[in-house]
Order: sequence, then C-alpha cells, then structure tokens
Amino acid sequence: MDNSIYIALSKQTGLRRELDVIANNLANSNTAGYQSEQMTFKSHLIADVADSNAFAYDVATIRDYSQGTIDITGNKLDFAIEGRGYFAVQTDNGIRYTRAGNFTLDIDGALATQDGHKVLDDGGAEIEFEEDDNEIVIFSDGRLEVDGEERATLGVYLFDDENSLTREGSSLYSTDSAPTLNEGQSKVAQGALERSNVASIREITNMIKVQRAYTGNSSFIENLYQLQEDAVRRIASQV
Repeated sequence: MDNSIYIALSKQTGLRRELDVIANNLANSNTAGYQSEQMTFKSHLIADVADSNAFAYDVATIRDYSQGTIDITGNKLDFAIEGRGYFAVQTDNGIRYTRAGNFTLDIDGALATQDGHKVLDDGGAEIEFEEDDNEIVIFSDGRLEVDGEERATLGVYLFDDENSLTREGSSLYSTDSAPTLNEGQSKVAQGALERSNVASIREITNMIKVQRAYTGNSSFIENLYQLQEDAVRRIASQV
C-alpha cells in the first residue's frame, strides 16, 4: 500500500480520538469540578528506502487545571476550593481525589459524595455528624464547626505534579504520588460549587473544525484507493 495512505490513516485515527475527547468535554460541561482535556499531537518520522515519512500520532491528553467558575448555591454542604487542591474521598478501590464539592450526608450521617464515597478530613478520617447537629459552618482554612464546636478540618490535598493524577469516572482521580496538605495556598468556600472549566463555545468550534478535517481526510483516503484501483485496472488491461 502507498505510504500516503498509511500517513492519512494515522491522521484519521488521531482525529477520531480528538473527537472523543471533545465530546467528553461537552458531555461534562455541567459536571461540578470537571477539568477539560485536549489532545497533543506530533509528527513521527520513519525512514523509507527513498524518503522519510511523517506520521501523525497523539502524544498525550493534556488536562486544563485552571479554576472553574464558582457559583453560589447556598447549600451548606456544597464546598468549593479556591485555588489548587483536591478533596479526598474513600472508595472501594482506595482513596481518590476530586474537585467536585457537591457533598451530602449518607445513611450513616457521614459527609459523602453524591455517589456515596465518604469525604476525608486532613487526617484521613471520615467526617461524621449526629442527628441533633444543627448549624454547620466551614472556614476558609477548612476548619469545620458544628453548633459552635470544632468537629474536623476538611482535607484539601495538593500535588507537586498534577499530571500524576489519572482520571477515573465520577470526577475522581487516582495517583501513586503522595499529596501534601493545604497550608494557606488555597481556600474553602461554603455554600458554593466549582463548575466545570469547559469553554462550551470553544469546544463546539473545535468539534466542527475536527469533523471537517475528518471528513476531508476520509475523502482523501477514498481518492487514494480509487487511484490505486484505476492503476491496477490499467496495468491489468495491458497484460
């Protein structure tokens, strides 16, 4: 097969993956704490007998760590991190990290995510409440008071290299890296929620652009196949 077809197919594969990333961003444009992603591509030179061919391949998926818009919700159990950092939650697969602070109380009276994962304090323990607890207040440093008495400090964990975080479902991240506790670098806001940092209009524009490139590349590949078929028929007719 002509190398030009292989090169075009490498581009087509990359465009397909880029469409998947854009679609995922758009699907999570209203997901609390979601961080958008984008594909990074580069050329890969392969030496041929007569020439060198540049194939396209996706190097990595880059995550946008910028702060999402913080909306005031008025819900006492909604918490937003202003600045860097992640909340820690206990899952069946171990501790995971998230920016989504739309918490609730589970059946045991513990602070938990919408999926039932218990939220951890700065010491790695669950944060529990009693039936007669009334006023819940959290300060910017994460200290949590219930009816005027300190109950716990909400854990906000930082990572030197946020690229070490691997995205999982439900806005969760896993990592083998050891985090450090927030010491004034970030603040916690109560009654507020960080929204997704997805720029929907930009993503829609990117999707249209990538779709056009995908369609154009498909036509190019079809034309190459057609040229090959025509060449084979001409050669066969002369034999």
